Amino acid sequence: MAWDQIHGHDRAKTLIFTAIQQGRLGHAYLFVGPDGVGKRRFALELAKSLLCEAPPSPLTACGRCPACQQVAAGTHPDFFTVRREEDDNELSIDSMREFCYRLGLKPSRGSRNIGIVEEADNMNASSANCFLKPLEEPPPGSLLILLATATDQLLPTILSRCQQIPFPPLSPQEMTAVLHDHGISDPQQVRRLIRHSHGSPGRALLLNDPLFWSVRQRLVVELAKERIDPTVLISECLGLIEAAGKSTTPQRECAGIILEQLLDLTRTLLRSSLAAESASAFSEKHLSGVDLEAEEQQLLAEAGQRISVENCLKWLDLILAARAQLARYIQIALVFENLFDQMFPPTVLRGHG
Repeated sequence: MAWDQIHGHDRAKTLIFTAIQQGRLGHAYLFVGPDGVGKRRFALELAKSLLCEAPPSPLTACGRCPACQQVAAGTHPDFFTVRREEDDNELSIDSMREFCYRLGLKPSRGSRNIGIVEEADNMNASSANCFLKPLEEPPPGSLLILLATATDQLLPTILSRCQQIPFPPLSPQEMTAVLHDHGISDPQQVRRLIRHSHGSPGRALLLNDPLFWSVRQRLVVELAKERIDPTVLISECLGLIEAAGKSTTPQRECAGIILEQLLDLTRTLLRSSLAAESASAFSEKHLSGVDLEAEEQQLLAEAGQRISVENCLKWLDLILAARAQLARYIQIALVFENLFDQMFPPTVLRGHG
């Protein structure tokens, strides 16, 4: 993948390119931004451009030489990554020790080693302290790149030794370009994916699946009912999550997107309920900019006339709590069972009373 295929993040490109051209490339960088915005892809392209054996121009990888192919495959002897194991909540000390050991070895084919710490904000105290040694005393020519969604979980000693580069969400124009690159050009689908992905190309590509929208429609239909059976929602959501993949990572990504969609629908219901309680006629203006399908608009508008503001606020709190539980790697099934059982107690009739 060439630099011109990485949309957005022009500031990051300028900072890195300028540092290299001036001979001032740092030994450690922290790429910070939401999941799916392109931090890892940027880091891989940077590694390829620095290790390429036949660059067509400065800081540009050819993409064809053995070095470029090995970086892409994760088998280059001077390029390595570390991240938490599939079923672990944290980046383990054993994985970090192996990473630090390899970083300290003499480069096999070039003048530098390049190491990437994925999900750096998942380091525990032991792995973080282990990482401090190569960070404080980097081997000559080595380059460390940390990827994180935020900085609040990282040790101050790590933050102070890294140059931070922000990776913000992409603009709608940049998102459109990414989707077009992946063959998604239908205007309605592009608008829908941009709205629900919040500037994250990775999230948009996950959402480009009819199963997501069938489950969203099921959520809308169930929310519009007088009585809601939580077992139906639990079954629908867990079915989609299981279909996302056999490993934990895609399942948790899918679960997170479902919670975001439920949060979005509940906020729309809240707007409708507020309009009803203020005795104003609910019309399409209350959903302006929401970009819902016509059927969704009608169902949510009708449901919002019946549900109380108090219940909407309660649901929002419960969904946010479920999202926090998911981030703490609580079992996915338990998160959704607990959420829907609390949102829709079987014996409670939904409404203003």
